[in-house]
Amino acid sequence: MHNIKKWLKSENIHLHLSAESELEAIWTMLDLAALNPAVVDTKVLARSIYDNEMVRSSHRGCSGVTFYSLTNAVSRPLMILGRFEKGIGYFSIEKRPIDLVALLAAPEKHESELESMIICIKDILCDSKFMDNIRVENNSDKIYRHFLRHCASISLHENTNNDLY
Repeated sequence: MHNIKKWLKSENIHLHLSAESELEAIWTMLDLAALNPAVVDTKVLARSIYDNEMVRSSHRGCSGVTFYSLTNAVSRPLMILGRFEKGIGYFSIEKRPIDLVALLAAPEKHESELESMIICIKDILCDSKFMDNIRVENNSDKIYRHFLRHCASISLHENTNNDLY
């Protein structure tokens, strides 16, 4: 994890999470990933992280993050798509436009895959058509589908395209 963060910094890529929830979110994800060593249904992990983070953040009135993970069928999460949400009271959530972020937390054995993924994410961020779709889309499920379709059109790393869904 520390190596990945160092690499991100050297590449001038930042984790765009609220400072107050960043560490909690990372550790929550690591804890849940440890309980789900072979995540096939990524929504299970994403939902758990969402529930955990949003309950905490809504009680404190600070920012939380919704996570969507991109995995292959045999590994822990390789990439997380994060969406900012602002908790302003227990039942009230103010949703902001999505920022495409890579929250990369995985065992060291996946670091080379993650580095390849980051390079591809940088390419995605330079794709104006994709980013326009992200900016105008309010539905997070549709955003996730846009993202997966876009990823499927790129070679993320060897043999990954068949495992995106």
